[in-house]
Amino acid sequence: MSDDIKALIKEFVRIDDEIALVNKQVKDVRKKRSDLENSIKNYMIENSISKVDIGDGALKISKTKAAKRLNKQIILSTLLDNLDHEKADKIIEVLFDNEEGEEIVKLQRTGKKV
Repeated sequence: MSDDIKALIKEFVRIDDEIALVNKQVKDVRKKRSDLENSIKNYMIENSISKVDIGDGALKISKTKAAKRLNKQIILSTLLDNLDHEKADKIIEVLFDNEEGEEIVKLQRTGKKV
């Protein structure tokens, strides 16, 4: 193996270790932020507070309704409500048996990381 490729591999491993360390730090900070968010949110809800000014902005309680993710069972149930069983099964078969995937080639590091 040439010295050039060895240097590239060494740099790749160093950067991969650095990314792993930063990702762990980000995970820890996100966990702490999530815990704080839950405490603040619960306090605001219990005390009927919808908005708190924080100087350069505000913290607001907002509620949204997220749609359920479509899956085979939900689609089948909806189709059965509107079509006969045979047609619904055929549509489900076509939708889920013909899913195409994309091949992605990545360089993956195995073994010990930081």
